[in-house]
Amino acid sequence: MGHQLHLIPIKTCLEFLSSSQEEKVVLRTILFLDAVGSLMYAAQATRPENCICSGVMSRFNNCGQTHWAAVKRIFRYLQQTTSL
Repeated sequence: MGHQLHLIPIKTCLEFLSSSQEEKVVLRTILFLDAVGSLMYAAQATRPENCICSGVMSRFNNCGQTHWAAVKRIFRYLQQTTSL
């Protein structure tokens, strides 16, 4: 009871690994492509209904807010339909 928890904010991977704006763009692109690769694996290995969505997302190399929103939406769908 006498112990207090001190929370220290940590840097995100983008803040920690990159210092310039150009490096941040490269890291965002790599993270986006990694997420799309995970979607492609899930489509091939376990969830064939996801093939069209992940195929469309794999066409984009430059990720914007719209692209990230779409990838997150696909992941949410997969998470919410695990019992199917």
